[in-house]
Amino acid sequence: MTRDVFGGHDYLPSVFEQWVSDPLARFQAAEVDDDLVAVLRLHPLPGLVMLLEGMRVAPSWRRQGVARRLLQLAVEEAGRSGFLEVRMVTGSEAPARLAASEGFRLVGKVAPWTAAALEGGELPSLVFPEGVEAAWPILDADPCLKAYGGINPDWSEPLDLDRGLLARLAEAGRLRQGPGARALAISPDSWGDRLDVSFVSGRGGALEELLLQLRYEADTRGLVGVHLLAPRDHPGAASFRRVGYDLADESWRLAVHGLTI
Repeated sequence: MTRDVFGGHDYLPSVFEQWVSDPLARFQAAEVDDDLVAVLRLHPLPGLVMLLEGMRVAPSWRRQGVARRLLQLAVEEAGRSGFLEVRMVTGSEAPARLAASEGFRLVGKVAPWTAAALEGGELPSLVFPEGVEAAWPILDADPCLKAYGGINPDWSEPLDLDRGLLARLAEAGRLRQGPGARALAISPDSWGDRLDVSFVSGRGGALEELLLQLRYEADTRGLVGVHLLAPRDHPGAASFRRVGYDLADESWRLAVHGLTI
C-alpha cells in the first residue's frame, strides 16, 4: 500500500507503530474480502481541529471512490465527536483535488527550500515561554504570517499561528529567533538528514542572519543541511537566495486544506 508513495520513501511505515499506540487517535480502514485496502488516521489537535492524515489506498483499488468514502466518513465522525474543523495536508495533486471536490478550502501552500550545513557560526537563540509576549506583536505585524495563510505548515500539526501556539512551541524548545528577536523560525522534530523548519519570518539582515544560523545549527547536529518550508512568494525569498537557500523541487508543494464542520 505504501511501496510506491513518495518514490518508495513513504514515512508511514516508520510512524505506524507510534500512531497505533496513541490513545487519542482513531483509524478508519476499508476491507474487501478480509483484505485491507485503505487506511486513514484521525488525530485530534488543540482548538477542536481534527487532522486527517496517513490516507493510503492499495494500488489496485485507487480511483474507485475508496479514498472519497473514507474522507466523507472521517468528516462525519469528526462532526459527531464535536470537532469544529477538519484539516488535511497534501503533497500531490490527486489528494488536493479530492479535498477541493469535498468542499475543503486551501488554507496555505508552501514549497521546499534547502541549504547545505555550514561550520563555525553562531547558533540561533531559543525563544523561551516568557519571551513570547514580546515576540508575538512582531510576528503578528509581519507580512510573512499572511504569506503562510496564518498557519504553521507542520504536516503533523497544521494549526493557526497565534499566541497560544507560539507559547507551546517555545515550551517545546522549537522556536528560534535571530538578532534582536526581529526574525523567528519554527523547527519541528526532524525526520531525515536535514534540519526541518516549518515557518520563518523576518526581513533584511535579521532574517538572513537567522537563516545562516539555522545552517550552523544543522552542522552542529550532524545534519547535511536545512529543509525549509516557505511559500514561493515569501516576502523574504530574495534573502533566502542571498544566503544559500534554493527551491529544492520546482513542482512539489505541501498544501494545508481545511473544512469547517
